[in-house]
Amino acid sequence: MTGLASEMEDFALPASGAGTWELIPEVMCNAVCVEVLLARMRNTFQEDQKLQTRFIFETDQLKKDGSRHEISTRWLTVSTHEKSNMGKFLRQWLGDDFPSAEELKAGTYKPREHLPGRTARITVLHEPDRKDPTVIWARIAACKPGTEPMEPSGQHVMEEDKVESPF
Repeated sequence: MTGLASEMEDFALPASGAGTWELIPEVMCNAVCVEVLLARMRNTFQEDQKLQTRFIFETDQLKKDGSRHEISTRWLTVSTHEKSNMGKFLRQWLGDDFPSAEELKAGTYKPREHLPGRTARITVLHEPDRKDPTVIWARIAACKPGTEPMEPSGQHVMEEDKVESPF
């Protein structure tokens, strides 16, 4: 994999191997979206920058200190096209509540306003780092509409966007 896609693969918080991150178990669990991040990222083979987003979830899985585990998607190019990774992810997560073509075209659906606080049922899997197989990463393998009510704990620290929000 080359270019932006490979940069996105490498842009994640290490679950083990470095730092003090506690690895979330491989599990199917309830989660709530706590933040939608935006950044402009440059493709290494092109001059243009693509608007990227990632969705951060707080899960019902507890760490040793009693706080909730957090997990996020990889950086996804902002696009709701049915074949785009973001479009596929949102359709899987939101199901029948995916915004209509009219809402998307009119710009009335704002992910940063509509998605935080939204529940999900996620499947977490582990995979080794491509460069260092001793480092294990947790990733969201599937995301379905939430089945249980869940509120954010208030422990999430908001990250600063790397771009002014278009939505």
